[in-house]
Amino acid sequence: MEKKFAELPKKEDAASVSHQTAKEIKDLFDKAEEAIKEAELIERKLPIPPINELRYAFYHYLRAQGNNPEEERSQLDRCKRHCQRALYDAYEIPLLYFIERFDYFKSTYDINVMNLAVADFPNKSRIVREALKKLNEIREARRISEREKNEGEENPNDRRHEFFEWCKQEKKNLQKIIEEFDDVEPQISEECAKRDHRYKKSELKATIGIVIGIIGTIAGIVGIAIAFIK
Repeated sequence: MEKKFAELPKKEDAASVSHQTAKEIKDLFDKAEEAIKEAELIERKLPIPPINELRYAFYHYLRAQGNNPEEERSQLDRCKRHCQRALYDAYEIPLLYFIERFDYFKSTYDINVMNLAVADFPNKSRIVREALKKLNEIREARRISEREKNEGEENPNDRRHEFFEWCKQEKKNLQKIIEEFDDVEPQISEECAKRDHRYKKSELKATIGIVIGIIGTIAGIVGIAIAFIK
């Protein structure tokens, strides 16, 4: 009886893999372009870091052309990572803007009023703090390692390509929080103004009371002195 063996898996076709990677790169590139346009609207100028990443991506894409399959795959993978970093840098710009807006609210308005006006304010504060902490960790890891020296050389600790989806989601989360703050800012501003007015009024009353007390004390001393002289 003829023994049957399971069919062995075929080796991955290099051309098919490269084609799939090229499709992924095109998708990432298109998304990066859209994200860069959004970042440009926020910064009111061309965002240089993500544009540079797309330039590096194009450099690797050109180097992949006409190369042996192994080198082609390597160059396309590097191209893909630069597109992902372009996305991270583009998403980071509005994310930092929303963090700055949050800091503005905290430094401008009474924290007690914020707690009353914004639902679940402590949790929203925690979300913003954690986002900033993660951004700083990613930046620090990149800063302490060797930076890119020439075109095509990568920083070994630059992990932005691993976190571009995280950055995109955090951007959405913080945008929602800041939009809520913007909606209630008129009420917050009005309530803070009322509290400030009440505080100044009570402070004025206290000052007047102190002055009257001092005048009374002086009058009493003068009275005693006059009585003593007589």
